[in-house]
Amino acid sequence: GGGGSGSGSGSGSGSGADGDGDTTATTATTATTATTATTTATTATTATTARINWVELPAGLGLKTSWNLLWTWGKPKVDFESLLVWQKVNHFRGAKGLTRKDLLKKHIQRFCREVGGGDKVYGAGAGGEREERGTIRTGMEGSRASESFNIMPVTFVLPREFNGFVKAFSEIERDEKKKKTNFWIMKPVGLSRGRGISVVNDIGSISYSEQVVLQRYLMNPLLLDGYKFDLRIYVLVTSFQPLEAFIYREGFARMSSEKFSTNPEDIKNKTIHLTNSSIQKHVKDKMRADNPAQTSGEKGGNKVTLSYLWGRLREDLGVDTKKLWGEVCDLCLKTLVCVEDSVPNQPNAFEVFGFDVIFDDKLRPWLIEVNCSPAMARETKLDEMVKEPMVNDTCRLVSPPEYDRVELVKVFERRLGEMQKSDRQMAMNSGTFKSRNSKKSGSGSGSGSSIPKRNSLSEQEQLEQDLSKILMNKVPRQVGELPANMGAYQMLCPNTQRYNRIQRDKKKLFKSPRNLD
Repeated sequence: GGGGSGSGSGSGSGSGADGDGDTTATTATTATTATTATTTATTATTATTARINWVELPAGLGLKTSWNLLWTWGKPKVDFESLLVWQKVNHFRGAKGLTRKDLLKKHIQRFCREVGGGDKVYGAGAGGEREERGTIRTGMEGSRASESFNIMPVTFVLPREFNGFVKAFSEIERDEKKKKTNFWIMKPVGLSRGRGISVVNDIGSISYSEQVVLQRYLMNPLLLDGYKFDLRIYVLVTSFQPLEAFIYREGFARMSSEKFSTNPEDIKNKTIHLTNSSIQKHVKDKMRADNPAQTSGEKGGNKVTLSYLWGRLREDLGVDTKKLWGEVCDLCLKTLVCVEDSVPNQPNAFEVFGFDVIFDDKLRPWLIEVNCSPAMARETKLDEMVKEPMVNDTCRLVSPPEYDRVELVKVFERRLGEMQKSDRQMAMNSGTFKSRNSKKSGSGSGSGSSIPKRNSLSEQEQLEQDLSKILMNKVPRQVGELPANMGAYQMLCPNTQRYNRIQRDKKKLFKSPRNLD
């Protein structure tokens, strides 16, 4: 195609506080024939552009809205309402309900009260049922549905839920068998990358100057060679309301650098209890030789691939990893179902979220949190092996339509000519020049008050004809249609048995599925 023109800004830059990574400012991108995605030279998105023949939008040439795909780490500086059908942006507006720790807890708690530390939602036995929060269905059927959404450890938001936390903490303290397991992890609501996180077992040591969440610490995590680990799972959402999502089959298991311990004397040792790469990278030179991050040979700092982890679990523990992966998929999809009604539909948006998941020693997955803008920095060879193909597959799956820039300019020129012709006609009919807007707003109904239609085509027919030429007779993929290129992605929803099963649980749980407050 040739050069296009338009209004608005096709670039974006910034930083955020929700991702676990060190990416820096980013710029929007374009392509001469298709689409482009970029960030800075240190990130995986830049490497992707060369691989799939996309080019970065040159800065300073006034190209503005001629881009196809905008990939930015921070909040996009674009007007979503003016985006065109062939433009995609890698962020959803209003997705804090998924990525902010306190709001995520609130949404999940609507489906399962136990997440918030309350008693069981339902009483036991006939006559013992009680209805909670107005919309919950009573009875055993609703109870089972609620349990299926018990996907997050007990969590409190302070200071609002301080009394509830004190009650839960005190009940554990009074139980001699559980007293030694009364560990809680405290995290500031608005920070990421392990900043401000601490593990506490003394209510007197809890102090904060901002809103925090206190989450019950998992005292029985699944260990690998004695080391604690969690998972970084990449989930691509291409639509909310209706929900469409895909999960990437490769990712990371993030290892602690020291062997797991529940000794109260080790409670302040973050290298035991926290697996964040931004914390563990500072002690990577002290990592022991028997740590799986070392023995794997993958040279990923404190990370190993999911492929390596599944292999070890099959060989060492005889785990059915196919079933285990299915449970991870269930957890990620249930999380999205819990929040989907809080995010408005945005047809030009998509986003890759970083889900942090941990297994207990019974192989049950638990959701820790969800990150927006997960790290795309390539700090190790393993980062390149996982992140670059993931970004490549993301761009191919999203695949903003190619468009003919020459044809687009022709349409603009024709429409401009029609508007000018209409203005002249109105001026001749009225004797004085009036714009189309003023004529439209006036009370007159002269013959020059409407724009002549070319070739007797209706406005809708003309629009469809123009789009057909601009998009070169290709129809953009609709939500629910299987993408032509999925790479290593697996569809979570819609049109999957997994999604249909979870939706049935949701309908059992709520009298009105969309009235969840």
